Amino acid sequence: MSFDECVSFTVEKERYTPYIYFKGVFFGEHEPSDISRVEFYCDFACIHSGIASKVYTTIEGGKKTISVESYGFTALLGQNQSEPGIISNATLAKIMTRNEDFFGISYQLYTKAVNYIYIENNSTLWDAVATYAYKAYNNYPYITQTNYIRCEKLGIATLYYNEFDIVKAGRGVNLTNLVSNAYTADTEGGYSFAKTNDYAMQRNLKKYKYMDHRNDFLYDLNEQSNYYIKLRDRGREYTYFTYCGFRNEEICDQAVLNCGGISLNAAEISRVIIKGSDKCVYTTVYCYNDSF
Repeated sequence: MSFDECVSFTVEKERYTPYIYFKGVFFGEHEPSDISRVEFYCDFACIHSGIASKVYTTIEGGKKTISVESYGFTALLGQNQSEPGIISNATLAKIMTRNEDFFGISYQLYTKAVNYIYIENNSTLWDAVATYAYKAYNNYPYITQTNYIRCEKLGIATLYYNEFDIVKAGRGVNLTNLVSNAYTADTEGGYSFAKTNDYAMQRNLKKYKYMDHRNDFLYDLNEQSNYYIKLRDRGREYTYFTYCGFRNEEICDQAVLNCGGISLNAAEISRVIIKGSDKCVYTTVYCYNDSF
């Protein structure tokens, strides 16, 4: 069943969020309990495919509408625990095939092998993927296309934006999650492994975190503290702009723009919000400047 008359929609994808989010309202009617998945197309490109999380129909003023809220299938990776234990010569494929197949999810093949990944008790499949990506590529994994997992930054496109198309632009910071000092326990119970976040200290933000050591970082417990601080730094500085239209931006593509004193030179695209109706589509692009 397809619906072509759109009242409004929003699609959002973000560098550190392991799924794409969609919500929309369309003219039409369908039995909500019959819907097994949701796909959304914009300019003939499928930009979302996911779970029919919330679907309901409404009749108001004689008009029938169907409202949909959906999370990409990769959201399931954060809702399923992975089998604990060691994966030797770990690759992304080994981690993914350790568990049951998930409908609609694909991932980067032929990634480099690391000596091991240790899956902690009660950790999710996405936790395992994130740990692997950091160990293999010093990177945090991300979602491209609709439900495709990447650990390594490949196939990056560069998008050039005309300043005359820009509706608004700006800069900002989000320092809410910063941690100034992270301490990791050694194997004897002391906290001899530590990392200081100079960025937070320079802004008079003192927040301390003490952590038990994780088996997947036993190769270098300093890296556990470092990894934690990098995660808490995510999105700490950002530049954003909004334009009328849609260019199918992917996470980690690069943006080039000079507009009103804002200059982006191959800046990494970290968040994309697409909002539209039957009248117009607006896209807002965020470029982060953080530890990753």
